[in-house]
Amino acid sequence: AEKLPPAELAGKIVVGEFRRVEAPEYSAAYLDLVRRVRQEAATRTREGAGRSEHGRRAGTARRPSPATGRERVEVRLAGSGGQGQVLAAVILAEAALYDGYQVVQSQDYGPESRGGASKAEVILSRAGEIDYPKVTRPDVLLAMSQAAYDRFAPTVREGGLVLVDSTWVKSTAGRPPAALYALPLTRLARDEAGRALVANVVALGALCALADLVSREALEEAVASRAPRGTEEVNLRALAAGYAAGERLRKGDFTA
Repeated sequence: AEKLPPAELAGKIVVGEFRRVEAPEYSAAYLDLVRRVRQEAATRTREGAGRSEHGRRAGTARRPSPATGRERVEVRLAGSGGQGQVLAAVILAEAALYDGYQVVQSQDYGPESRGGASKAEVILSRAGEIDYPKVTRPDVLLAMSQAAYDRFAPTVREGGLVLVDSTWVKSTAGRPPAALYALPLTRLARDEAGRALVANVVALGALCALADLVSREALEEAVASRAPRGTEEVNLRALAAGYAAGERLRKGDFTA
């Protein structure tokens, strides 16, 4: 075809091999990316652990989470479909942005959303850009159903934090080497805020009181911004109830 004049090519379809590119196989390249990101994250964590307060990014008053001692924290919020994990993750991510973190938020919205162990995830970083958007080993886990606990508790990083809704999670067998806290989140939502559906916001308040992920002011602003119109007041009550319960639990004086 390259040698034919335009008149002879008129009305003809040129076929053949137009381009040949050698590239790595997709799955192999993807797994290599995961390996490199984990190595880089581990390096950043070691460097961050030895960094002085004066070396932190200017204009940020937050410190690494005392629950993890890390400047890059992976959070997994899990439960049954309809418990509001996605909204809770969006609220947490927005609050983290207000506090100056680098943030990535994602969720599973397949068959899991209809029950079982669905999840939403947030990565918060003070240690630079987030190269890989998925949680690989969560530092913090919220489990609002038994199925979510059974599935995701073994994935929590050693030294991390797990908060379970004891309304639904009755067994914590096979617990990970992490701090484990239990609160009746759904019951608190019903009793303190008047609506069981805001248990996800109660959970956020308790989780941030325990793990110090973001400031309370930022979380309140994000709740007011993201709560469905007309429910701002009940959601802020739920957040306050969760904070109060989390602080009491941290001090060891919460009575279920």
